[in-house]
Amino acid sequence: PLSLALWPATYLAGFTWLGVRLSLPGGIASMGAARVTEDGIAEPARRVLYNLFPESLRARASGILEGPVYRLGGVLGNGLVLVALAVASAQVIGYAAMPAAAIWFGAALVLWRAYPGLLLQASADRGLVGLGADKEELLDARTVRVLAPSLVDADPRACRAALDLIVEAEPALAAELLAEAVEGAPEATRPQLVDALHRLVEPHAPGALRAPQAASVLAGTLSGESQLLPEERADLLQVYARLTGGEAASGALQEESNQLLERALGDREAAVRLAAIAELHRRGRPPPGVPDLDTALAEALAGRDVLIRRTARKELRAMLLSTEPGGRWERRLALLAGRLDQRADRAGAAEALVEVARHHREATRPCAEAVLRRAEDPDSRVRAAVLSFAGHARVSEAAPRLVAALGSRHGGESASARGALVALGPEAVQPLLLEYEFGAPAHRD
Repeated sequence: PLSLALWPATYLAGFTWLGVRLSLPGGIASMGAARVTEDGIAEPARRVLYNLFPESLRARASGILEGPVYRLGGVLGNGLVLVALAVASAQVIGYAAMPAAAIWFGAALVLWRAYPGLLLQASADRGLVGLGADKEELLDARTVRVLAPSLVDADPRACRAALDLIVEAEPALAAELLAEAVEGAPEATRPQLVDALHRLVEPHAPGALRAPQAASVLAGTLSGESQLLPEERADLLQVYARLTGGEAASGALQEESNQLLERALGDREAAVRLAAIAELHRRGRPPPGVPDLDTALAEALAGRDVLIRRTARKELRAMLLSTEPGGRWERRLALLAGRLDQRADRAGAAEALVEVARHHREATRPCAEAVLRRAEDPDSRVRAAVLSFAGHARVSEAAPRLVAALGSRHGGESASARGALVALGPEAVQPLLLEYEFGAPAHRD
């Protein structure tokens, strides 16, 4: 919106110039500047701003604004010019047009001020999926910071809308805002903020994403008396350790984070202790009695404690996302896939494997058979995750199953099937064409 304001600003300057001194060079310069501003700045800005309209109204709004409104304005403007020339001199045109240009400029500034709220509403109504590169233009740093107070809104819908936007921003800035929000968030919405922060950080290799301010906030949250749930403390400890930079951190920060992790070894919750053990292993400081991290994770996954199994799954997911495939990577992938045999862990393990498949594609094929065996699982979360995995892991033989799932009555499964077919790429075309040509008429759309 602020770049869009350059268009009326150019007209305002040009009409002021023509009002003070009417001349041919002034007219040529003003006209040229206005045309360049319209074609080079205003036109792209308008295309981005149309994303704020509800999807059902966007084409209509674009047609009305670009057609009748735009043309009507041109007709009225030309008519007023002819009237001015008939009753006064040409120089009067500049003075007469200045108030209109000033009002136009003021309207653009009002839109700029209201823009973050409009963006939040648009996201809450329909999300911003599919915008591609436009999303970066929509989410500049100022807009993201203006949206941040909505993260601690007691209304879960407002919190979710702001969260969906902020996680798409520059990672270090998003981590900082989410960490600050966790500290003051109500209990009803804090779990989704913690989960979003964890998912934002874990694909980055330890030390690759530096956010000292976010790490400082999390250190205070973990060391204070905040009423965090055990699983939230475990997740935030994992996030904190990665944001500090690990062994690559500066001397004072490294010492401070090592001390916090060593204190966490004495936490009353086993899940928090496991998170500290895993990070200390990554830093080359294995705690006494825990010589091998993979063995510790395998033992945690085999235990009866639900929270410690959850933390072990998240540690495996984070390590698989942030490292490259190899021998140890494949053993960890098999360890995670092995949890599909346990009903209590199946949904969490399947969804973790989907995230790994999004990042590593065909490298996850060794566990494809174990995942696809769960395609008829009673749990809809598991079925949806199986469909997503098949697409992102490029399991082409599963394409007919994905096409069939497009007609599922369960919304999560049909959405997962659509996303999986897009991820599968050209190999999905033949099964789609066959279903479209010979399948049930109800499924063709």
